[in-house]
Amino acid sequence: MQFPSDQSRPPRYTEVDDLAILKSSTKSIAFGAKVQNFKRLSELRSVVSICYFGSTLPMELAKAISSAPNLKSLDLLGLREIGGPISSLSLQRLHCHSCSSLHDFAFVRKSKAIKTIWCYACKGLQSLEGLQFLKELELLEVQGHLSIGSLDSLNPLKKLKRLVGVAIASRVGDKSLAGIVSPNLERLWLNHFFPATEYERVLARCPKLKKIELHNGEFSEAKGFKKSKD
Repeated sequence: MQFPSDQSRPPRYTEVDDLAILKSSTKSIAFGAKVQNFKRLSELRSVVSICYFGSTLPMELAKAISSAPNLKSLDLLGLREIGGPISSLSLQRLHCHSCSSLHDFAFVRKSKAIKTIWCYACKGLQSLEGLQFLKELELLEVQGHLSIGSLDSLNPLKKLKRLVGVAIASRVGDKSLAGIVSPNLERLWLNHFFPATEYERVLARCPKLKKIELHNGEFSEAKGFKKSKD
């Protein structure tokens, strides 16, 4: 399986500043905080992908995005303030890029159809709180190298039994992998080291996981830590 960053690029968006003149057949749109007639989103059944860029996401605009009846994919770019929750019944993919205001995932806790979350360079992210409510989540990727902060714990992942892939570049404050328990997990990538006993317990709990990928090697039950050649 592939992580979101390994997969194909998102669809090409049509940038708009007034939804009143948007063609009813348009599937992928991009707009900022000054977009006009955004309440029309609740009527646009063709729209399946939205890219939102801007420093703030006002509550009324968050409500409008949530009302798009067939929304499947949402990209949030460069947010410094999230004014309201995204509560979409159809949303399946969330991508947050350089959103410094993103501290946890409580703002999408009611978007329970989400299957994929990809966060890149969200340096304010401190917690996975909110993810425990997303029971359909299959892929989680938190990347960004030096542009990300430290997570307090992976415990919110405990209730997510559908997870097949997890990639975490952040440090984890409690230095525990106890939150990684999904019986369907096939791939785990970690940028920071944990005690070897933590890796062993994860491999014992997740029968489909044959190895744990690390930034400079891998860990398997048979061979322990093996450093990459490059």
